[in-house]
Amino acid sequence: MLCEKVLGNLSDVAFVASLGEFTVDHVDVDWHEAFKMLHRKTSEQGREVGVRLGDWVLSRGLSDGDVLGAEVGADGEKAVVAVRLLPTKCLVIDVDAGHSFMLARVGWEVGNTHTPLFWGEGGLQLLCEHTEPVERLLAGLHGVAVGVGERVLDPARRVSASAHVHPHGHGHEHGHAGHGHGGHEHCHHHDHE
Repeated sequence: MLCEKVLGNLSDVAFVASLGEFTVDHVDVDWHEAFKMLHRKTSEQGREVGVRLGDWVLSRGLSDGDVLGAEVGADGEKAVVAVRLLPTKCLVIDVDAGHSFMLARVGWEVGNTHTPLFWGEGGLQLLCEHTEPVERLLAGLHGVAVGVGERVLDPARRVSASAHVHPHGHGHEHGHAGHGHGGHEHCHHHDHE
């Protein structure tokens, strides 16, 4: 099976409904592979899957649940091939509720190292790839707890790059679109031709 675009995402209710009845056949993608244009994978059910994507993937990346292809088998059953991002070693950064303004500081500090930053659980947790320099950098920040864990770094939950964060009272922060630090991109589903 050759896949040349993302058809949709399994988190998109309307997209899933449009597929009708189907089974999911996952291809595992490591964090560092999520931004590659070319892949050769064997799916969970043994399909040989070739992936050839446009240069949009270099900045957007593949998200967990992205559907790369669909096919109907000899038995008449439809199977969709979907991305399953694998957990990777990362820093789990928890900001104390009384110090929520420190989200912007964490974003600024991590952004200056050019390390991508992601939203974790809830609006006060951030994730980034583990490096000892970033861990040391954040360890001394007041109101910020830093741990190490295995998590999925999903590009759909990437924090944005352009610089300002302002609270809306909705449990998390928003900023301008981009990729680095400051706010939250709302990109749960994208179609790319």
